[in-house]
Amino acid sequence: MNIYLLGYRGSGKTTLGKALAREMGLLFVDSDEMVVKKANASIPEIFERQGESGFRERESEVLKEIASSGHQVVSTGGGIVLLEKNRELIRKTGRSVYLFSKPETIYQRIYGDRNRPALSGLSLKEEIVANIEVRAPFYEELSDLKVDTERSVLECVKEIKDKMGLKI
Repeated sequence: MNIYLLGYRGSGKTTLGKALAREMGLLFVDSDEMVVKKANASIPEIFERQGESGFRERESEVLKEIASSGHQVVSTGGGIVLLEKNRELIRKTGRSVYLFSKPETIYQRIYGDRNRPALSGLSLKEEIVANIEVRAPFYEELSDLKVDTERSVLECVKEIKDKMGLKI
């Protein structure tokens, strides 16, 4: 079984994922990094060349590869939950943690990040709110645990371990 970290970009999936994996002695995997490596292109380049649907297909292929292994902490892309086939694969191959923060906090964390393309013509603040509104029901439905990341990484890791009954 894998531990999948779900949430909007800037919610702490990579930072918490690395800390949780280190604490648990598990492998850490970042699905966005795998997409970039396999495509030999940045996420903005993939979006520019293939659009969001092309990126989502690449993301699904990477998820299949990740899901074929176990004992990993997986930082998923924020939109991975948009496709039912991805949600089903995550359900079948692991447990999920929904990491969330207030939109204002996410804005502060990701402002200036050039590695993530805009998905709309909205301002960054408006886009964050709009995307979370669409994705949150999927995060909620899929997750075994919901963790507020407005706290320290260590507090969040401890909560995940304690509430999911994870042992070192």
